[in-house]
Order: sequence, then C-alpha cells, then structure tokens
Amino acid sequence: MPAHAHIGAGATHGFAFGFEHPFGGLDHLAAIIAVGWLGARMRGTWRLAAPLAFVTSMTLGATLGELDVPPNLLQALTFNSAILLGVMLTTRLGANALISLFLVGAFGVMHGLAHGAEAPQGAEGVAFLCGLVAATTLGHALGFLAALAAGRFGRSPLMSRMVR
Repeated sequence: MPAHAHIGAGATHGFAFGFEHPFGGLDHLAAIIAVGWLGARMRGTWRLAAPLAFVTSMTLGATLGELDVPPNLLQALTFNSAILLGVMLTTRLGANALISLFLVGAFGVMHGLAHGAEAPQGAEGVAFLCGLVAATTLGHALGFLAALAAGRFGRSPLMSRMVR
C-alpha cells in the first residue's frame, strides 16, 4: 500500500475541491449563471436577492447533504432546476420577484443537497463549503455581468426577452 504524506490534500478535499465542484457539471454551471442573470433582470434592491437566496439555500442544502437522498433523484432535481431556470429567463415566469425568489431558493436547496452529498467530513467539509460558496458567488457574478452586457449589446428578440 503506498504512503501518502498529505492525506486529503489536493483537489479531492477542502476549498479547492469545493471551488471546482460546481464547474464540473453543466447543470450546476448553467444554474449558477442563470441565477446571476435572473438577478440582473430584477430592479433596485431585488437585484441581489436571487443570488443571495440561491447561495443561502444552497448552503443549507449542502449542510443537509448527509440525508441519504438517492443520487439519481439528486441528479434529476438539479438537471430539471437548471432547465426551469432557463424557462424563467426566456418567459414571463421569472417576472414576478417573489415567485422567482421562492423557486431560486428551492433550486438552491436541491443543488446544495447534491453538493453536500459529495462533501468531505469535518474541517475539510467546512473548507469545501467555503469553496463551493465562493465558486457559486463567482458564477452568479458572471451571469449578472453577462446579462448586463447582453442588455447593452444584444438586440435579438430572444435576448430582448432574457434581459427584461
């Protein structure tokens, strides 16, 4: 059996693993960018509400990740939440701020459960969660900035609906 000088080090545990984790699946990446985009569509102080709701509920879901939810159910929930976020961006479903925040919060819990199921335990789990929150926040910021850029530079009918 080989010896390992730094057990748990590297990209399989801790902050780095948490940070790279949301970028490993298209459903997670699409969802975090869509939430930032949805936030950019909101007005006034509501603009930060969607990203904050997602990060907060995702963190809660990740802490509950040990609930032993079947992996295929988690995959279906996260995939479908990403699809529904896309629907919210391209239809009027995302126009109501309270409905949007409720759905974004529910989707955050689903994604958090999926992430939490793969999180390491103990101090490494806390570092993983910090990396996960940092990466998700970065993804929201990218979605937010993309929406602002699209609103300024994109003039297609679909883009017009997505930035209103």
